Amino acid sequence: MCPDCNGDFGGTAFLDNCATCVGGNTGEVACVADCNGDFGGTAFIDNCATCVGGNTGEVACVADCNGDFGGTAFLDNCATCVGGNTGEVACVADCNGDFGGTAFLDNCATCVGGNTGEVACVADCNGDFGGTAFIDNCATCVGGNTGEVACVQDCNGDFGGTAFLDNCATCVGGNTGEVACVQDCNGDFGGTAFLDNCATCVGGNTGEVACVADCNGDFGGTAFIDNCATCVGGNTGEVACIQDCNGDFGGTAFLDNCATCVGGNTGEVACVADCNGDFGGTAFLDNCATCVGGNTGEVACIQDCNGDFGGTAFLDNCATCVGGNTGEVACIQDCNGDFGGTAFIDNCATCVGGNTGEVACVQDCNGDFGGTAFLDNCATCVGGNTGEVACVADCNGDFGGTAFIDNCATCVGGNTGEVACVQDCNGDFGGTAFIDNCATCVGGNTGEVACVADCNGDFGGTAFLDNCATCVGGNTGEVACVADCNGDFGGTAFLDNCATCVGGNTGEVACVADCNGDFGGTAFIDNCATCVGGNTGEVACIQDCNGDFGGTAFIDNCATCVGGNTGEVACVQDCNGDFGGTAFLDNCATCVGGNTGEVACVQDCNGDFGGTAFLDNCATCVGGNTGEVACVADCNGDFGGTAFLDNCATCVGGNTGEVACVQDCNGDFGGTAFIDNCATCVGGNTGEVACTADCNGDFGGTALPGTTCDDNNANTVGDTWNTSCACIGTPINFDCEGVSGGSASPGTACDDQNEGTINDIWTADCQCSGTIVSCSSDAGADQSTCATALNLNASGIGSWSGPGFVTISEIDSPQSLITCTVPGTYTLVWTVSISGCTATDDVEVTFHGTPDASFTYASTTICSDGSIISPSTSTTGGTFMAPTGLAINASSGAIDPSNSEQGSYEVTYTLDGTCPISSMQVITVNDALDPSWAAPQSVCANATIISLDELITGDGGGIWSGQGVNAAMFDPAVVEGSSLVTYTVGSGSCEQSSSATIVVTPAPQANGGADAFTCDPEYQLSANAFGGTGIWSTDGMAQFLPNASDPNAIVTGAGPGTYVLFWTVSNDVCSSTDTIRITFLDPATDLTIDAGQDQILEVETNTFLEATTTPGANVTWTLLNGSGSIATPNAAQTDVHGLGIGPNTFIATVSLGQCIGTSDTIVVRVKDLFIPQGFSPNGDGDNDLFEVTGMAAYPGSELMIYNRWGQEVFSDPAYANGWGGRSKNGSDLPNDTYFYLLNLSDGTAYNGFVVIKR
Repeated sequence: MCPDCNGDFGGTAFLDNCATCVGGNTGEVACVADCNGDFGGTAFIDNCATCVGGNTGEVACVADCNGDFGGTAFLDNCATCVGGNTGEVACVADCNGDFGGTAFLDNCATCVGGNTGEVACVADCNGDFGGTAFIDNCATCVGGNTGEVACVQDCNGDFGGTAFLDNCATCVGGNTGEVACVQDCNGDFGGTAFLDNCATCVGGNTGEVACVADCNGDFGGTAFIDNCATCVGGNTGEVACIQDCNGDFGGTAFLDNCATCVGGNTGEVACVADCNGDFGGTAFLDNCATCVGGNTGEVACIQDCNGDFGGTAFLDNCATCVGGNTGEVACIQDCNGDFGGTAFIDNCATCVGGNTGEVACVQDCNGDFGGTAFLDNCATCVGGNTGEVACVADCNGDFGGTAFIDNCATCVGGNTGEVACVQDCNGDFGGTAFIDNCATCVGGNTGEVACVADCNGDFGGTAFLDNCATCVGGNTGEVACVADCNGDFGGTAFLDNCATCVGGNTGEVACVADCNGDFGGTAFIDNCATCVGGNTGEVACIQDCNGDFGGTAFIDNCATCVGGNTGEVACVQDCNGDFGGTAFLDNCATCVGGNTGEVACVQDCNGDFGGTAFLDNCATCVGGNTGEVACVADCNGDFGGTAFLDNCATCVGGNTGEVACVQDCNGDFGGTAFIDNCATCVGGNTGEVACTADCNGDFGGTALPGTTCDDNNANTVGDTWNTSCACIGTPINFDCEGVSGGSASPGTACDDQNEGTINDIWTADCQCSGTIVSCSSDAGADQSTCATALNLNASGIGSWSGPGFVTISEIDSPQSLITCTVPGTYTLVWTVSISGCTATDDVEVTFHGTPDASFTYASTTICSDGSIISPSTSTTGGTFMAPTGLAINASSGAIDPSNSEQGSYEVTYTLDGTCPISSMQVITVNDALDPSWAAPQSVCANATIISLDELITGDGGGIWSGQGVNAAMFDPAVVEGSSLVTYTVGSGSCEQSSSATIVVTPAPQANGGADAFTCDPEYQLSANAFGGTGIWSTDGMAQFLPNASDPNAIVTGAGPGTYVLFWTVSNDVCSSTDTIRITFLDPATDLTIDAGQDQILEVETNTFLEATTTPGANVTWTLLNGSGSIATPNAAQTDVHGLGIGPNTFIATVSLGQCIGTSDTIVVRVKDLFIPQGFSPNGDGDNDLFEVTGMAAYPGSELMIYNRWGQEVFSDPAYANGWGGRSKNGSDLPNDTYFYLLNLSDGTAYNGFVVIKR
């Protein structure tokens, strides 16, 4: 059985002629035809018996103001009913727009009188009505249309005067009677500096005084009176006398070998050499006839402890005088390093007893001397050489216990009485997750909650309560109720002739016709009493810039509203081409002032306007047109001075007060060389020293200290002159063997020819004597070891011998280390051999050797479902042990995984015997894991990303792999065709995996087109479908004509508003949807546009315009006045190039279908570069900075400021209009005229003056 149109099975509801479901349970009745024959139509018979409204296209007749239905009488702008049957005529407006007003257009075409509040214009002094020409202070008609500029005041206050500020900031010329100040020779305007007899600029601000004549009568000459009262230097040709080392001019004093000034008037004699040959040295001969002290680096010989000068006797470590001539031998150390101590080496080869504080080592529980074996908590001898490990406590604190930490970190098993925790359905040990009514694992750590029943009582069901409080959807078989056009479920609202939802709960009534007869139309009567807008095709009249509807006023080049009714005339250009500018032609016929950035030219010191002549440092007007060159300074900085650089590169003469340097005997100017007693030029740069007298008194002689001489003594040798010029030799000495200077001295080795003694030495009385020795051998006790090395323990002095398998590290050491890698018992012999005596002793050493207890399993990780594994061992015969839970054979080490519990175990293999040893490995037993998962057969390429972990039916925690897999997520969008996806759990030998192919079906592509705005009642769509068939749908009241399957369907709305449309493209498996928004604007909507804020640019002739408009509207840019090229006139955003200096006005106009358009203007004013001639940095916020208009266009430009003396007081390599009249150090500069040099970054340079006046 099928439902009726109301959704009632077996119902009698039906679609009437209005396509409305009526009858049955709808509560609705079928629609009827109106007077136009339209079912459901709203046409009706009006008071004129005409069928109007509905689809008739007719509007019901109404009564006019005269009460006549269909009459044409109307209320005019004077609120009078006129026309029609009244016999009255409508009143008209005067030029002010006032109906019946008395305003009129005057000679300036301005509406005046009446309600305008304006008076008629009059003629200016040029005869122009409304003109701006006026009589200036010079009684001249200027401004307006005269083409004349008003005269201005000069610095003397005379209008049109020619007085100006000179370089001394004095108003001169014109009517002042003053002449401009000039520069002195120092460059100071008004300065008093002058050129002296040396043609140097002195006085004034130079800081210089006039030059005078030298002792030779030469002005600026360098001649001077020397210390010998002689006029020398300069032009005299004479050299100044010099001093000797005593300061006496012409003296004969000189520096001796001790650098002391001697001879001449000093009263000093030259120094002599000591026994070391050092002049003035303090070296002397000591009691051993050795030259010591002074610079010898030697000290005088002293007595030894036996009283012998130069003796070798010494105090030994026992405080006894031994050696030398004493005949005593030094005491020796025991093993503790104590001289005469009783310490000895024990069985552990440790020095004990005596002062060591140590006792001899004893045996441990394993019988090893000094061993570290001990009884553990299980009463077993462990550690040391036992090869055993001490037993440890389990997690319950029981030594040797089997308790262990389970997966919940709890100590279980053993003596704990606790059982290991188990996993919940989420695989969490001790977890609280459970299976809910939907057979899903929820709770615990799953992050899932148990499923609940829907309104139909189905767990996990999708049934819900609709807006009519009915349980629908899911398994109910019910469909949710729908809303009327007002969104009211079951409402009675309907669409009227304007496609507006009215009636019902809308509170709206059906639309009526506008002045153009259009239902819902937006046509209206504008300020010119015309029906405009809507469907009239007419645009409302607009105001000009003066606010007059239909007026002719416009914005001139100065951005001023002129013409029309404004009473204003357009501004004109100055000589710089600036509209309204103040630039003028100066005396150099240059356009200056205003925005030119130029200042009027002034006269130079030669009287030339714009000339470059200036006063030089000699107060002469030079340069420019003078034909004169500026004077220059000498090396002392004196202009015209006579100072010069002498042969020592020193500025002398003139005003320096310095005299030229002279030559010494070496020919060096300014040198210090002089003639010594040997008539040789020495000192200075000669590299020579003055000659001195030798030990024989001869200057330059060779009998110098340290040279050979003869002291006439046969018992001395090596006679030399000492520092006191005494000839002294060295006495001759003989050793114990009678050899002069021999080495056989007391305490040295000798041979007493007695084989029973050792360590023979010469005694103090030159007797050769040795130490008597005894002959015996002790090789020490027999030893055994499990290691491969040990230390022997013999006594005395001897040597070792033994078999070849034993390596002896030090054959002469009684405690030598021996090594042996071949187990066995070996005999070693310790032989003591001295002259006349040989003794031997044997010692047996046993090397037991250590067996290899290493073992390996094929894998250290096994699965509980795996087969038995056995180890390989290096040495057989040992025993395997492991903790409880691991099924292991103690003899073979074979492990049975199926009878073992999951966990990690330490497996130990032990070899017993004399040298027991063991080794250990960790074996891990893991449970077998299930990699099962349920793979989807097919997914669409545009489906959402799939969580693969949600498909697992086996064990979780594994790893996913395959094309389109990232971690545990599968993205169909990156797969073409199909992907083999693999799920892997476990690792190593326990690794398990399961693979399945996921087929990815290509999704169709849907393109519904762009969002759009329209002022029309319908809009044609433009969609595309790729790989499937498309259909339009909407969540609103839009209709698609001719049908929803047409990609280019025409969509109509139920009224103004935004409609969300869905273009869905489907194939047999997949679908894609694109969403667009179509906004139907009310045709009466006033479009909006904002052209943006007016802009002020500095020098820059390019800009960017950006209009803000009603969305979807069309924008057109137009140049209103000025200049500029619009790059994209029909775009809301556009670049503009080629802007002109001054104002440039652009208008942006917006339009969209039937909607009412509008426009907005923006003025872009371009300023030219302008450099002001003054500013007032007084902190009042007005004109506090030296702001150069246009600097923003020249980043990185350099500004330098100079005072009137040419000194730089401020500079900025990247000037950005930040100078506030301060100097480099931050202090305020005084009020004055300063000079600037501005180097723009484009290479252009400007210079001129700027006045600071606070």
